[in-house]
Amino acid sequence: MVFYLAGGVVRGLARLQYVVFLLQKEVGLGGFWFEPRRFGPWSMELEGALAALEREGLLSVRLEEPGPADAFGERPLRVYAASQALVERGGEEFKKLAKRDQFKAYLARRLVAIGIAIPLPRLLTYIYLKYPEAVPHAEREKVYLWRRLYGIVAQR
Repeated sequence: MVFYLAGGVVRGLARLQYVVFLLQKEVGLGGFWFEPRRFGPWSMELEGALAALEREGLLSVRLEEPGPADAFGERPLRVYAASQALVERGGEEFKKLAKRDQFKAYLARRLVAIGIAIPLPRLLTYIYLKYPEAVPHAEREKVYLWRRLYGIVAQR
């Protein structure tokens, strides 16, 4: 569904991991196990699923230099492009979700649109503020600095 909502392309493995993490937490979609890592919540299961989709020819990966919104860690940047079949499969799943729960479908659409567009540090700051269990202890100072940079106030 992520690739359908993202227009078939997601720039960066970290961004893809964070968007799927948020879809699970905020919309209740997916079932991957995430653990806190230095650069955000990470799922080895998700990496395995992406590799399987690539082996099946449903997903292609190319390497690029990161752009301004991507400039955070991943060099070279992995760009994931879904096949038409995978995008269509995601579209079918999204339509099922919309029939079951229009509000969750709306949230999923907005979350993916924002998640693929904003700078990675801002996305990660949001995750760390809302889900502190996803923050390794050693990274908390970095989150504080990002909060100040982006003017993000913690909400309770």
